[in-house]
Order: sequence, then structure tokens, then C-alpha cells
Amino acid sequence: MDFVVLEHITSAILPMQPLALKELPGNLVAADPDMEDGGEVDVLLGSEFFFEFLGLDGGRQQIIKDNDGSPLFLNTVFGWIVTGTKKQITGDAVTFCSQASLEKQIERFWSCEEIHTASKLTQEERDCEQHFQQFHYREKGGRYVVQLPFKMGGLQMIGDSKQAALSRFSQLERRFKRDENLRSEYAKVVKEYISLGFLAEVQDRKDERSFYLPHHPVIKMSSTSTKVRPVFDGSAKSTSGISLNDCLMVGAVVQDPLFDLILRFRVNSIALVADIEKMYLQVKVHQEHTPYQRILWRFSEEEPIRVYELQRVTFGLGPSSFLATRVLQQLAEDEGELLPLGKRALLEDFYVDDFIGGANDEDQASLLVQELRLLLQKGGFVLKKWISNRPRVLSALPSSEKAVLDSIDLGAENQFKALGVCWSPATDELSIAVKGIVSSNEMFTKRKIYSLIAQLFDPLGIIGPIIVWAKIRMQHLWIAKNDWDDPVTEEVNRTWSQFREQLYLLTSIKTAIQENVCKKGITWHFIPPRAPNFGGLWEAAVKSAKRTLFKVLGCRQLTFQEMATVLVQIEAQMNSRPLTPLSDDPEELDVLTPGHFLIGQPILALPDVDRCEVPSNRLTGYEQLQQLVQHHWRRWRTEYLSELHNESQHVPRVERLKIGQMVILKEQDKLSNEWYLGRIVGVHPGKDDVVRVVSIKTAKGIYKRPSSKICLLPFEKEL
Repeated sequence: MDFVVLEHITSAILPMQPLALKELPGNLVAADPDMEDGGEVDVLLGSEFFFEFLGLDGGRQQIIKDNDGSPLFLNTVFGWIVTGTKKQITGDAVTFCSQASLEKQIERFWSCEEIHTASKLTQEERDCEQHFQQFHYREKGGRYVVQLPFKMGGLQMIGDSKQAALSRFSQLERRFKRDENLRSEYAKVVKEYISLGFLAEVQDRKDERSFYLPHHPVIKMSSTSTKVRPVFDGSAKSTSGISLNDCLMVGAVVQDPLFDLILRFRVNSIALVADIEKMYLQVKVHQEHTPYQRILWRFSEEEPIRVYELQRVTFGLGPSSFLATRVLQQLAEDEGELLPLGKRALLEDFYVDDFIGGANDEDQASLLVQELRLLLQKGGFVLKKWISNRPRVLSALPSSEKAVLDSIDLGAENQFKALGVCWSPATDELSIAVKGIVSSNEMFTKRKIYSLIAQLFDPLGIIGPIIVWAKIRMQHLWIAKNDWDDPVTEEVNRTWSQFREQLYLLTSIKTAIQENVCKKGITWHFIPPRAPNFGGLWEAAVKSAKRTLFKVLGCRQLTFQEMATVLVQIEAQMNSRPLTPLSDDPEELDVLTPGHFLIGQPILALPDVDRCEVPSNRLTGYEQLQQLVQHHWRRWRTEYLSELHNESQHVPRVERLKIGQMVILKEQDKLSNEWYLGRIVGVHPGKDDVVRVVSIKTAKGIYKRPSSKICLLPFEKEL
């Protein structure tokens, strides 16, 4: 048997229904003498070994069931183990409504400004994608039907959920008694769900597998359509301790990050924004799986409580976002061939149900609107709340499909965000929206401070300094080790109170990235695709680095980590090359390099032993990598200097070398990232007035060199 040693397997296991040792029948010896208390998991054994550990009596398993209300007792080589459920004693139960934890919100706050790279799909995400491809289909009218992606064995883990849902529904009705207006608005939404076929009444059959979802209203005052929306709690536990979400695969994120969308959004001179009406509810769930989306409801307490099943993808289940957005991607592939603008927009310019895109001229924008509407209609989706900085491109739309707003929150999926990105169509400006922050005289606690921080949302980094300030103070607060609900010191409370009050000043920050640039006469010129020769000297440097790397590597194969180690150092070599002097001061010998644009200073390398001439079989693995880097440096530096020298030949010989120019001396045996620089302080022309010898001032003194042993910096020949 092979074992893998891990720091942590899983959290402590507690019995859902405690069983005391005295409840064991007869003189059975328990395998775990502390089973009633639970404990940490020390070893996790694969199910393939289970039957090897059974204690057999004459080749037969030893199983005892004491009575109808008791669990099963099974003998193993370790002693007797207990499995199954025991009869519960009815009584009062306390239920809780679970929402996103503060820890998760803080995690999102820290990760918001990270540069996200495409990550490999997990096995579960691959399984979920395969499940979608295998089981989705379309109805005759074009609407998509999906199945819930249950994990292997997930259905067997679900216990009874109706009693918990009934208890939660009783709580909801008590809330309605305190707020008749909320009851009325919520009932309207439920009635609409029934009339549109989103909800269907069913009979409760006890022999049928099912799951009852607790539900409650969420109020979103910023919504221009429905202020009250039902949210269904897929994380509510059944009697087995397992929720519906525990049994479902979540699926991968199939859309681009909001950061990418907003950057592309600002590239277009004509901006377009819209959203899909009730996107989740436009995707049907297969009838075999609707029993797992049951809810309890009645319109008045005089009526009996009825059972309904949600017929569509439901907000509150783990895979719902994947299923809905994956259907959009599938629709683009199925129907987008004849609608290329709409297909590209559906694949690249949607954030959940929000379309954030645009075009470069009015004709193209009008065609995009037309194609995208038609494409989505083929899948049963309707785009509403259209808005643009050029209203003319929306003139053909009915007024019911247009938005009447002064500003739009971009990617505002969480109604609890106090700080977000807002776009004003009239002025075509991005700004910071501040909302829902209430002044209070109460002392701050660590929990309240973290809750405030978690509401900051800045995907574009517009207010980076403010976010950094909050993160630094957050770390100080953590180091102080206050309990979550202990009041902070007077000084800390005063600091965060001022921070909260001054957040409203951020509304004055505005960015307007494409039209303002055009108004100022700034234009961008791009080289055509697959034409690196248009790039001139910088592309020549890249080409020579590739060529040199191939020569140095030869047939040698490196691991990913080894290649990364080599490439990072080669990148530093290329970004250390001198471009132009930092000033015209003849005493100044410092130069501007690509490294200054990347990290604000020259990129330096650690001093190292020269291993170029050492046989590789005498070097360790790391030393061999450093030898490769040094070989590359020698070859690439020589070729790069030759390129510079050849470039300078295009200048007339009489005008080529002048006093004050910065040059690179062609000296041998220079260490990685080291360039021998100097300024021309004297020229020595021949009888034909051509300068072939110069005097050069360096950091170590003044030297005479022939012109063949120096080369001008890339931009010096243009001065």
C-alpha cells in the first residue's frame, strides 16, 4: 500500500447525530473509543481497501442492526464501526440563512487587482464541461435544456430537506407579517414565475428523490426593473448534513475577466451596453432534475402550503452561473456562423448577463446591435436596457428595450458593493461610484473595518493608492490581534472614520481613455500582424535573442522550471541594453534602459563566476543553467553590438561621430547585464575629415578607441 504524506487532509469530522458508547449493543468494542466526540482525520484510505479491513466470521460479514431506529454496526479488523442514521427526537430547530462569508469577500478584495492568467481546468471542471456537452440539447423553438451536473454518487448523499425548508418558510411568513409591502412585492414575483412557466406546482411523492430549497427575498433598490428578487439557498443542509450544492459540480468560469472587458470597452469610440433579461431563467432544466429544485409556497396563510418545482436554471445553485454562461457560448458556436459580429461579441464581450462592448463607427455599431439581438433570440434570450454614448445607433430599437439612466454600473454583480466602476453615456466617462456607505458614531471593530474594506471594488486600478492604503492598514489591524468584535483603539477608530467619510470624494475621479485621446490629436500606429521587420531595431533584438538561444540550447531539453530560470535571465539581459542618455550633461554616464520602464531602474545581475570555458560535466545542474545564460550573453551581446554598428553606417561618415555622443565600447569578457559606456570627448579626423579615432570618457578614465571598436546608442544617430 502506497501512502502520500500531507500537512492537512480535511477538517475535523463531527458526527451529525451523536451516539454514545453506551448505546452500542452487547459487548461490542468500538474501533474509535472517542467516536461520540469526533476528531481530526489522520489517515484517508481508498475505498478499494475497505473490504480488506472487514472482520469476517467464517468468511461472512458481521453486521448488527439493534432496532429500526438504530444505525448499522459493522465489524472490522480495527473494531466495530457505526454507519447510517439513528432515530431523531423531534423538537425545536434553529435554522440559519447562509450568505457569502466575510473571509471570501476579503479574499476577492485582495485578488481583484491581480493579473489573472489562464489556469488549467481542474478535474471537476473538466468533468462538468464534459457533462454539459453530453447532456444539453435544444427544444424545437431553440431554447436550451441542461441537466444539473451531479458529482459521482452525489444523489445518494442527499437526506431529507423538506422539514428544514418548511421551518425557513415559516420564518419568511413571520417576516411578511412585519412587512406587508414586502409580502405583496414578493408574491408578485412568484405569480410572475408561475405565469411564465418558471414555476410549476407538483404533488409531493414520498418515494421520490428530491430537494427542497429554502428561499428569501433580496431587495435591490438600484434595479430599474424588479426591486425584489427571490434567492434560493442551495447550501441549506439536509438531514444527512449534505446540501444540494455539496453534490453538484460548479464548473469553470468560461467568460473573460471584467478587467479585460472594460479595457476593450474603452478602445471603441462607440460604446454599447445592455443586459440579458432574466438570463438564468431562459435556460430550462431537464424534467428528471426539477425535483431537486422544489420550493414551498402559498399566497396567504389561509391556503395550504403547496409544492412547486423550478423549471429553469436557479440563482443560488453552485453550477448555475456555469450553465447559463456556457449556454451563451454554445449558442454562439451553434448559430453564429452567419452573424460574425454577434458571435464575437457573445464570446468575448459578456460578463455574466451584461454586454459591455462597442464598435468604431456608427454603421458597424448598428449592425452589431442587430446581429447580437438576432443571435440571442435564436436561443430564447432577450437583450434589454440598451444604452450608448451615440444614441443614434439605437434609434431602430423599441423604447421598451432601451435604458433610461444617467450612469451604468459595470459588472456590478454584487448589490452590496459600496464602491464600483460606473460609466456615464452622456459624457462617455468612467468614474468611481460610491453608494450605501452610512456614517455612524459607533466604534469600529475589526469585523466592521473588514466589512467596509470588502465593499471596495476597483477592477481597473483607478484608485490603486486608496486600495493600497486600505491593505496596509488592514495588515496593521491583523498584526494587532484584536478579536473580531472588540472595539479598536481611539486612534484607529478615528483613522477609519475619516477614511469612510472621504470615500465620497472619489466620485470626482473620472476617466475618458479613446475620445479624449483623439481630441488631443494623439494617434496610435501599429505594425501589421506577422511583419516583425516593421519593428526595426527592437524586433531585430528579439530576433537575435531567439537565434542565439537556439544555438546555445542545441538539442538539450530543459524542464519547465529550468527553461523559466534561463528565460528570466535572458529577459533581464535584453532589458538591460542602453537606449539613450538620461540627460545631455557631458558628465552624465547613466542611460535609459527598458528596465527603467519595467521597474523604474536598471536591471542588474548578481556577480557570478565565469563558467563559459568549464566542461559541463564538471558543473551541477544549476551551474549548467548559468553556463547557458553566460553563453547566450556573449553571443547575443556580440550580435546586438554588430546590429548597432550596422545601423550607424546609415549616417554619412563625416557626420557619424560627434563630441558629446554616448557610445558602447566593444570590450570582451563583460559580465551579464554589464555594458561599458562612455561619452565622446574628442574626435580625431583624418585628412579626408572622416573620424576614425575618438577619445572617450568612461567611469574609469579617458581612452582612445578606433571607431570600429565603438557603436552609438540606438537613438544617438538620430540626434
